[in-house]
Amino acid sequence: MRPWIKDLILEEQNMETTGMVTPSGAHFSESFVETETLEFLKELKTIFITISKQYNDLKGDHGGHIKLYGISGSLTDFMLFRNSFKLVFSFKSPGFISVTSNRMSALSLPGMNGNEEPGSIQESIEAKRGVFDEIVWTYKNQNINLDQMTKFFLTKFVRESF
Repeated sequence: MRPWIKDLILEEQNMETTGMVTPSGAHFSESFVETETLEFLKELKTIFITISKQYNDLKGDHGGHIKLYGISGSLTDFMLFRNSFKLVFSFKSPGFISVTSNRMSALSLPGMNGNEEPGSIQESIEAKRGVFDEIVWTYKNQNINLDQMTKFFLTKFVRESF
């Protein structure tokens, strides 16, 4: 069964019980967008687990493997790590996912905030409302093709972490 059908029935039952009619499009609330954002991050993590494993398997015993870690304090944020370089996907707010890279510094000087240097990837993935009240994920104002987007970020990550 499609989950939206259950939601539609619950919404209808609520209208019958309360006598209050829900206007069209009202389901597109902040909590709905937040849930969709968390689900999209989980989907991204699953894809990156799969493609990182494929990369590592094909690379063999030559080192430089990609590791994927969840980020503590978050159910969905994760990072790819390789050769002191990390690529982090994190929930920023409902409808916004940040994608940032950092290189771990070998040198940490007194008075410096942490021991990381910002990488060249400082991007965001944004949710837009589609024509049928669906969530459409975008990158640089263009609709996302998941296969192409994950290929783009993994390729950029591998090249910068060499």
